[in-house]
Amino acid sequence: MTRTLRWSMAAALAAGLSAGCTYYNAMWSAKRHASDARQLERRGQPADARARWAQAAARTKAWQTEDALVLRAEGLAYSGACRDAAALLTRVRASIQDWTRRERIDLAVVGPEVPLVAGLADRLAEGGITVFGPSARAAAIEGSKVFAKDLMRRHSIPTARFETFDDPGHARRYCRDLGAPLVVKADGLAAGKGAIVCESLEEADAAIADCMERKAFGVSGARVVVEEFMRGEEVSFFALANGHDAIALAAAQDHKTIFDGDRGPNTGGMGAFSPVGVFDEALEKRVKQLEGAREGVTT
Repeated sequence: MTRTLRWSMAAALAAGLSAGCTYYNAMWSAKRHASDARQLERRGQPADARARWAQAAARTKAWQTEDALVLRAEGLAYSGACRDAAALLTRVRASIQDWTRRERIDLAVVGPEVPLVAGLADRLAEGGITVFGPSARAAAIEGSKVFAKDLMRRHSIPTARFETFDDPGHARRYCRDLGAPLVVKADGLAAGKGAIVCESLEEADAAIADCMERKAFGVSGARVVVEEFMRGEEVSFFALANGHDAIALAAAQDHKTIFDGDRGPNTGGMGAFSPVGVFDEALEKRVKQLEGAREGVTT
């Protein structure tokens, strides 16, 4: 081996190692910013969290790997640039489709809400892959509170009294018609932080300002749902559905507020437990009967 070739190989190896170190440093930095953003969200500081999500997206800008693209899309979505995040996820979907075909993937389980709302499950299914996860149309129930509430109203599904607004003045007037306490919800994805319980009209005005004027949730807060506050136990009952049949699973309850005694801002969940004491056999039977009367549920 000639000296020139040895030096060329050494230079190539050094360049590869340097690029690898730069990449992992960038990803580590981006993940640190994402972690900081989640901590800020848990502390009830959405504006600061949004800025940190933007920094997380910026740290991955030079890299085109799937993990970098997905992290950048998450950062863009939660910092308010949802359209850019969707465009980025389109590239990710094509890359993942190629990878799943190459690796002969039989089943994909899609968990995060951002790629589900962007249609990742649809694209994988189009490629012939069995997917556990809702289609983009079904994920819209999670991706848009306005869509979800309108769906409930249209199909006479019991829900808290509400109205939707894209004008902050109209939203504030409805708050006075409804009276406190009430709940203000940002329409789009907000990492579980977009539902704000307001004990007074002053808190409601501030929540509307955060969502619609200060844009703490980016475009996710361009529209809001204002709804009555309902007291009582909140329970989630889970079922698997394919559009025709449903199989009931179990109930769970999560801790929403950040402080003990149900105090402080919602965090999207500080933990969860199952089974739930208040969800007894009689209540489970009642829920299944309601579901069965609507669609035909397999229990």
